[in-house]
Amino acid sequence: MSLSSLELWQRLTDEGLATLEQCQQWAAEVLPKLAEADAQSGLKVLQRLIDLGHLSKYQAKIIAGQATGPLRWGA
Repeated sequence: MSLSSLELWQRLTDEGLATLEQCQQWAAEVLPKLAEADAQSGLKVLQRLIDLGHLSKYQAKIIAGQATGPLRWGA
């Protein structure tokens, strides 16, 4: 299953991993550094978010639908 960047930002806010403002900041940080086609790919954006330390690999796998489990502890 492919994940668009729009779906990615929505999932991040829906799951409480980032606020709308954080997503906007992260997008401004990540998207200019990606090729246009990569910027549309949620998986490519996820990889950049991991590289920058905004998300863990575990969180990214769950957001991408490649794993199941809790995203946050103590919430």
